[in-house]
Amino acid sequence: MAGVKFIEHVGKKILSIDFAHAELEEIVAVIKEAKFLISKEPLKSVLTITNVQGIRIGFGTVRVLKDLAVSNKPFVKAGAVIGLNSLQKIELDVIMKFSGRKFPSFSSFAEAADWLINHNSNQ
Repeated sequence: MAGVKFIEHVGKKILSIDFAHAELEEIVAVIKEAKFLISKEPLKSVLTITNVQGIRIGFGTVRVLKDLAVSNKPFVKAGAVIGLNSLQKIELDVIMKFSGRKFPSFSSFAEAADWLINHNSNQ
């Protein structure tokens, strides 16, 4: 089930943005919740992991994901993506170019969380 929640990993707070197998309407609802939660955090403080496994890529999906990446940029210290297939990797490149952000992709939540903690603890 898609949703947004803060989790703790090795004593650090990470926002899990889960779009797994969601349709566009549900993705839009999750984005609205994510924007709300992220906007309450200090600038450049939020670590995020976004799960896109099984979502259908189309113009609407790319548009709302680009909007999320751009609107959250001031608040997000670093973000990672999990669950990408080959087509989604191409779309992620488009989103990164449009938003001016980098989103490394990982095969698991634990791998992404470890990278976020290890590569962003001193920044």
